[in-house]
Amino acid sequence: MLNFSTKEKRDMDEKLYSVVVEELEGGTINKALWAKALADSDSDKDKTQALYIKLRVQKLYDEMNFEKENRAAAERANTVAENKKVKVEKTIETLSTTTQKLISLFQWLTGLMLVLGIVGLFLAYITFSVSDDWSWQVIFFSGIAFTVFGSYLSYQCFKITKITDQRQLRKKLNTFFFILIPFSAIGTIIGLLMPLIALVLFINCISLIINAVKYNNAFAYAMRNNLVK
Repeated sequence: MLNFSTKEKRDMDEKLYSVVVEELEGGTINKALWAKALADSDSDKDKTQALYIKLRVQKLYDEMNFEKENRAAAERANTVAENKKVKVEKTIETLSTTTQKLISLFQWLTGLMLVLGIVGLFLAYITFSVSDDWSWQVIFFSGIAFTVFGSYLSYQCFKITKITDQRQLRKKLNTFFFILIPFSAIGTIIGLLMPLIALVLFINCISLIINAVKYNNAFAYAMRNNLVK
């Protein structure tokens, strides 16, 4: 709906009445409005013309309102489209950055697991050399497990960087996530005796959770909007 001040309304009335007069002088008549004016004025020529002019001016106002509403609707549609475009671009960027962060964290943690395994084997050897109790066996088999598992995961980390299919990549990333979160959490608990290691593992554990949540939210949005091939 058009909103005019009193002066603007008078000025607009003058313009529209001038337009209608020019139409009449040029022989351009809206037949439907003329028929209505004729019927409402009992076929009186002067009354018909006067009523027609009022009806035609109102018609022009209606057309102006319609055009304004269409422009407003188009602007709203453009705003929605622009907001969606920004969200799509942000989603793609989030997918890219969180994927890289997750892979980097996975590589760091699997590398740490491998180092712990090697250190465990070394400690088992030292313990076996100076003691006859069973503790060296626990350390030895733990070291073996960490070394083998760390080596396997390190290899998988290398392979994951070559994956281009987003669905397959997501499956691999979530598999790593559910494997390494418990490792980080357990490492944090064990590392309480060594505060620095505990702090590093805790930070990585939190970072893993945050980036995994961001990644999966972004992936879900990308799936809904057909951004993933």
